[in-house]
Amino acid sequence: MEEGTEYSIGSSDDKVYEFQMILYYMDYIQDIPNGNFQETTRDAVASYQADKGLEESGTLNFETMSALNDEEVSYVLGKEGEEILRYQLILYYTDYLSQYPNGLFGEETRASVEKYQEDKGLEVTGELDSKTCDSLFAESITYKIGKRGDAIEEMQTKLIALGYLEGQADGHYGNMTAQGVMSFQQENDLEETGEMDPETMEKINMLSE
Repeated sequence: MEEGTEYSIGSSDDKVYEFQMILYYMDYIQDIPNGNFQETTRDAVASYQADKGLEESGTLNFETMSALNDEEVSYVLGKEGEEILRYQLILYYTDYLSQYPNGLFGEETRASVEKYQEDKGLEVTGELDSKTCDSLFAESITYKIGKRGDAIEEMQTKLIALGYLEGQADGHYGNMTAQGVMSFQQENDLEETGEMDPETMEKINMLSE
């Protein structure tokens, strides 16, 4: 972000979207942003500037963008977005969420966050605050039978290329995937669990280069 860069009505940019999302998560924007700077964004920016004691220009100027970048955003019930999905996926793969997530922070997500916070000795708020997000981001993820997702599909594709799995990668971790993983582990002196733990994935990635 360069000093002198500004976004105002008519601007359309990935950066506009990023700052709109911060304003959305902070309740200055009510609807999911689309990256287009319109009147609703101008009004939200002006409200934020007023609350922060900044010049109420309604323009995303350097000072305003710097302030937004410094915000510690919490993800809460009723919100949705890629940022929420990122942490929901960690909760899903660590068995705190039973259903594959869609980026919408609903009641099941809140309950799973509360359970995670309780287990980790964090303040139980049911919100994805900065401490909870940091803790989730530090988790070691293992893919296993019954799970699905793009990351699993990517690893299946690599196992197929390496000759440990047949057919098409579909992102669903079933018995065939588990057997392929176990064969890979056996031939690479890894613990034979049939699960894609970090050590197994590291080895798959290394051999796929």
